[in-house]
Amino acid sequence: VRVRDLVSGAQAGPVLAGAAVAVASLARPDGNAVIAAAGDDGGLRWWDAPAGRPLDGAAAAGAAPVLSLAPVLMPALACAPGQIAGPLAGFRDGRTMLAAGDAAGVVRLWDPATRLPVTALFQRSGRRVVSMTAVNFVDHPPWRGTDLVAMYDDLLVDVWPTGSVRGSLSATAPGV
Repeated sequence: VRVRDLVSGAQAGPVLAGAAVAVASLARPDGNAVIAAAGDDGGLRWWDAPAGRPLDGAAAAGAAPVLSLAPVLMPALACAPGQIAGPLAGFRDGRTMLAAGDAAGVVRLWDPATRLPVTALFQRSGRRVVSMTAVNFVDHPPWRGTDLVAMYDDLLVDVWPTGSVRGSLSATAPGV
């Protein structure tokens, strides 16, 4: 992975990793940008984007190699205390998290501040998460957040809206 200056095209900083299968950039809660890359070895690596230096080396992402990454904006939800339960309750404050999809069909959320996994959002056993994207709705009140779209190797598509309290999946697949 090489970081390049968008104007000149010159390399900006050192080479960040060897072969990568997916790359995402996102902001941490402190405002600093980080780059996450899924290596061809299945590991997940993090870099301080402005400095171009690694952050604490590689992290094992799970039992299966990570194949896809997407930044996910978590909406700031105005709810009564205790209304939102579960592992994502403390992350409903407008921050951006990293979604990582792997070869075992698991989509996990990672906290860019700690570079640790927070929770597995969902799993489709026997299907590889081959692609993910995030559709942000920041400028469309009252909805603020992201729909995370995951596609599997058999073309099944899951959609997870970050504004949902517990998360919900689509049951959409071609021909269904």
